Amino acid sequence: MHTHAGELGVDTNGMSFHEGMHLLVSIGQTGVITGYGFGLASSHDQHLLEPFLAVCSLSCGDLPTMGKKTQAVYIADKGFAGDKPHKRWRELFDAEVITAPHQRSKYTWPKEWRR
Repeated sequence: MHTHAGELGVDTNGMSFHEGMHLLVSIGQTGVITGYGFGLASSHDQHLLEPFLAVCSLSCGDLPTMGKKTQAVYIADKGFAGDKPHKRWRELFDAEVITAPHQRSKYTWPKEWRR
């Protein structure tokens, strides 16, 4: 079921509900919002980030809300974790995305960082 304000539904295993939208926001080093995009609540975080990075890497004037490619890094929550997607985003969009390592990653953060 779709609503004008987002999406309402049940996940594939029937165990949880989702409602609303995802919001991706790009913030510059000074704390100013430089770009944003919306996606359906049922969308996987990583699937939303790829078109966001693609548009930012093109610096497309047709979608000014997406912002321009950052000269630094993107810092994201654990929904964007994973060695394979990070490698893909580096190769396709020259985008460095930093997240806490995925639970199955061969890389780990120092204990002090994991608090």
